[in-house]
Amino acid sequence: MKIIFLILLSLKLIYSGEERGHKSTFNIEIYKDKNIVKIHTFNSDGLDFIMEADSDYHLLYLLKKDKGKERLVVKWNGQGYAIRFFGITRKMRTAEPMVDRHILPYWLQEQIRSGKIPDKIELLVPELGPVPVVFEEEKGQDTLKITMIIDGIAGKIFRKKFFFYYNKEGLLVRYADSSGRSLVLQRIEN
Repeated sequence: MKIIFLILLSLKLIYSGEERGHKSTFNIEIYKDKNIVKIHTFNSDGLDFIMEADSDYHLLYLLKKDKGKERLVVKWNGQGYAIRFFGITRKMRTAEPMVDRHILPYWLQEQIRSGKIPDKIELLVPELGPVPVVFEEEKGQDTLKITMIIDGIAGKIFRKKFFFYYNKEGLLVRYADSSGRSLVLQRIEN
């Protein structure tokens, strides 16, 4: 049985992460419950993310805490998102739920599995709103590298690149970005 099918039921992943020379461990638990995907990510530094998405990995709910303190809440209400960031709530109208930056690696896994990675999407960045991004694929012998680049005016301002590396089964094995952050898969627990 391939790992990608396990992701659809239940999976626990352990990644080592690094940012500005600081190392941490990320624990990620992914569950599929009917047509809802639940993802819980927590790290050794006290970051804690609880996310829910529809079966296509469009964000329905996100709670982000740092050392127990709420930092971000995003809720789909059928007409858009209610976004609470550092205690301030605002609304963002959109016709359909969107792929969020926090859930993007799992959405990309599904795109790899279906064989349809789009060239461009609008990515929900709750702190900013919809941000256009483009994807470039590079197939290696054992991995698929997907580079995400911010497009449009935001891309001219931020000029960042994000690199996602997936194994043959479509599982994220490594992440890096042009800011120096990285994640590397250490083990899978079931």
